[in-house]
Amino acid sequence: NALLDVFLYPLNTGDGSYYRHLVEQGPKASRPLYGMPNEKSAKTIAEDGIHILIDLLGFTAGGYAMAREHILAMKPAPLTVGFLGYPGTMGTGNKNKSGYGYYSVVDRVTV
Repeated sequence: NALLDVFLYPLNTGDGSYYRHLVEQGPKASRPLYGMPNEKSAKTIAEDGIHILIDLLGFTAGGYAMAREHILAMKPAPLTVGFLGYPGTMGTGNKNKSGYGYYSVVDRVTV
């Protein structure tokens, strides 16, 4: 039994790259969300019992198929953390009011 279970929720189809293949080999489960409505995507994540959801995209190019911040707004996990993809604010407001409790992992370059 692992101390940490990692789930992958791809928001796009695979590009066939070596790195994509490596990423897909690590998680306990991979549940593709591309083509799935936001509500069903959020429900899938919540049903998996995810405690910390790490967003690697933020507001990035690609439109609906990529940046799916509406899923995060539905709070499918108690804690949402942004990492790598978008080093700026997600405009989430106060986590206790209108926002969805989005935190960011940063370094001294991104700050």
